[in-house]
Amino acid sequence: MKLTNQINNLGFNIGLLSSNIASANLKGFNGVEKDDEVKGHKGTYYDLGFRSYDPRIARMFSIDPRKSEYPWQSSYVYHRNSPVNNLDYLGGGDGPGDPPDDFSGEAGGNTFGQNEIFIDGYFDLMLDAVDGSIDKLLDFWEKGKNGWLNKEDPNEYQFGIAMVQFSLYSLKNHALKDEFNGAPVEYVYDVGYNPFNEPNSRSSESNLRIDLSLPKADQVYDINKAVVYLTLNANESSTGYCAQYVRKSFEEGGITTNGRPRSAKDYDTYLLNKGFLPINPMNYTPVKGDVIVWEGGKHSDHGHIQMYNGKQWISDFRQKSMYPYRNKDIPHTILRR
Repeated sequence: MKLTNQINNLGFNIGLLSSNIASANLKGFNGVEKDDEVKGHKGTYYDLGFRSYDPRIARMFSIDPRKSEYPWQSSYVYHRNSPVNNLDYLGGGDGPGDPPDDFSGEAGGNTFGQNEIFIDGYFDLMLDAVDGSIDKLLDFWEKGKNGWLNKEDPNEYQFGIAMVQFSLYSLKNHALKDEFNGAPVEYVYDVGYNPFNEPNSRSSESNLRIDLSLPKADQVYDINKAVVYLTLNANESSTGYCAQYVRKSFEEGGITTNGRPRSAKDYDTYLLNKGFLPINPMNYTPVKGDVIVWEGGKHSDHGHIQMYNGKQWISDFRQKSMYPYRNKDIPHTILRR
């Protein structure tokens, strides 16, 4: 399936026709007449009665009147992100064709319901990045599709990463919907967006890590902010406060540290609840943001914690190597988010 068809199937840009065609065809999405006086032609604004709709983002402008029936999803979606297959002429009803939440099908991966949670979560992150402004969201979306988002701007950076993931999970659920309804399943996992006009801009390969399974306060972690803070504040030699320095770098990156342990050696289990995962030490190659927690013992009652800044290991001081002690056999845990 071509990328343009994928985006149209998601409901984006439906109705963005040439001015000649648009003037001859007043009706568009769901057979509803476009109201260009509200947003202009590029706004593609549709008044459905119960709600108004903008197909550029496949979202409604007002809350679903049946929100209480679907508490697990966003109040602004149109038929659970299926604006093509489902029809709702007034914006207040329900439509056919939705798979049950536990449907996974041959498309693999998460279930339909799990993907819906991710879709809503990433949309919320995009809204957060634009302070809830729909007009600004549309502007950022257009910039992201053309690779014009500024990676150095924290809001545009968060928006770009969330935008790619939002589109990715939307495509996955569109494939599941096709499969459920017996249609050919044609989809790809790469949505084709490069929001920062550079290679490898997917969130899994970026400095911004997003984990929607965590509480909202810990979902977005900016590794670059964390390592820059730690690098700028580290000393030339140890002060004995490695846990304090690394903990403050976590906070700078966006992770809350309420209930944190007192000793560095106890951060291994603590960070597992903050979205960090253990890394196999065999043939290990450090990645920026990696953390190593060393167990305590005769060498140190409280153990040690350190972070890799992309060039060297940093704690409360700039380490000469990965090993803070002469004894290289001290048990340790490598963690990455």
